[in-house]
Order: sequence, then structure tokens, then C-alpha cells
Amino acid sequence: VLTSLYEGFPSVLVEAAILQVPICALKVPHGVDEIVYEPSNTPEELEKDISKVLTDESYKMLKVNFQNKILKEKFNNDRNIKKWLEVINECLSDR
Repeated sequence: VLTSLYEGFPSVLVEAAILQVPICALKVPHGVDEIVYEPSNTPEELEKDISKVLTDESYKMLKVNFQNKILKEKFNNDRNIKKWLEVINECLSDR
């Protein structure tokens, strides 16, 4: 559960997704939409989302499966290494 009203990039969500913990979070300006299945807009929605995860196994698995898909697409090592090398090479070429 992430109740922050602002995040740069919530790396704790990636860590939770790796552990296959269903994530419930408030929608904030940055980052949360990238990994959370339907983030909540209000504290009341967040409360309902948490309750649904705790009582509905199929909904819980829907969230976990969404997170797994996002991890594979956006946060895998090969992609991250490639992105870092692009940044490093760009910095070196600007010299």
C-alpha cells in the first residue's frame, strides 16, 4: 500500500511487484501509473481497493499478473542496461 501524495519514482512498488505482492496505491503525478493496476484517486477508493484485494482472489491475481507484465516490459535488466549504456555513450560523445 502506497499512500504518498507525491513520488518521484516509487521504487518500493517495483520491489513489491518483484515479490508478487499486489499493490494498492493512490494515484500521484509520477510513477504510480507505470506499475499499479488502476491506482485509486481518493483515500476512500484506496480503502475499497485494499478490501477487494484481501477478499477477492481473482482480483488480487489480476493485479499481480498486471505487475508481472509491466516488470517484464519496462523493468528488466537487459532493457535497463541498454538504457544506461545509451546515456553513458551520449555523455561521452558530447565531450
